[in-house]
Amino acid sequence: MEEIRARHNFEGCLVVDSVGRSGGLCMLWKSNTSCTLIGYSRNHIDLHIMDVNGEWRLTGFYGFSERHKRRDSWNLLRRLAGISSLPWFIIGDFNDLLDPGDKQGRVHHPNWLFEGFRSATLDCGLSDLPLHGYPFTWSRGLNSNNFVEERLDRGMAFTPWKTLFPNATLCSLLAPMSDHTPILLKCQGLQPPAHHKRFWFENKWCLEPNFPHIVCDCWTNLRGITITERLTAVSDSISTWAAHLRRNEQADKTRLQKKIQSLQGRHDTLSMQQKQSARKELAAVYLREETHWKQQAKQHWLKDGDYNS
Repeated sequence: MEEIRARHNFEGCLVVDSVGRSGGLCMLWKSNTSCTLIGYSRNHIDLHIMDVNGEWRLTGFYGFSERHKRRDSWNLLRRLAGISSLPWFIIGDFNDLLDPGDKQGRVHHPNWLFEGFRSATLDCGLSDLPLHGYPFTWSRGLNSNNFVEERLDRGMAFTPWKTLFPNATLCSLLAPMSDHTPILLKCQGLQPPAHHKRFWFENKWCLEPNFPHIVCDCWTNLRGITITERLTAVSDSISTWAAHLRRNEQADKTRLQKKIQSLQGRHDTLSMQQKQSARKELAAVYLREETHWKQQAKQHWLKDGDYNS
């Protein structure tokens, strides 16, 4: 797991070793998330998370697969629920089903297992997060008459966690080799308040022939207001025009590239003229792009030298 951590640029890694060829848990996190270990066992890893959305709690869970140990899984859930009052999300392979709709196939699932797991989640105050995609996350014997599919993997949360992440979604992915389907939680928190974007003058605007007219017309049409209000109104007008210009630039670039490609190999006079005209227009688009990136990269020191001032 340390090799995987380094390969994928994770900062933190906590591993609960497997026993023989069974079990084994791992939790990894990036540098933009602060994680503090609350506790762990062979069946769970419990973390206190601090990120841009605030403080919350994440538990990775693995339930006992043996039926005679299911009560141990349910009691572990109850103990975990009482540890902290933080907004809580728990995700993993619970090896349990909440209701008959979590299963299809011929193998019978006893009612006492449904009722026991459902009772444990109610005692903990947990509710299921809907799963987008194929509803069953584990399968066996799909090429036989005794096939069975079940939703063993799920994510559940306290109500305060759902308030903290109102747009969170849980998706099932594809796994070509495993009998389990990976599930992906997308934590979309509350949207931060919108900030007015700072106006930034673009040098490439000076290459546009109609740019001086836009500024002049807007400035002269605004009378009877302060100079600050006038400047704000002009910058807003330019920003709207610039957004439209950016969309047109990308469309023009794609259109001209396709036109030149379609004219390649044609040597008649009309095609040669059209290709020359298209190349000239494309060169102007590239010049505006280059001017933009030069300004973004602040490349003046390449030309003028760096005085360490």
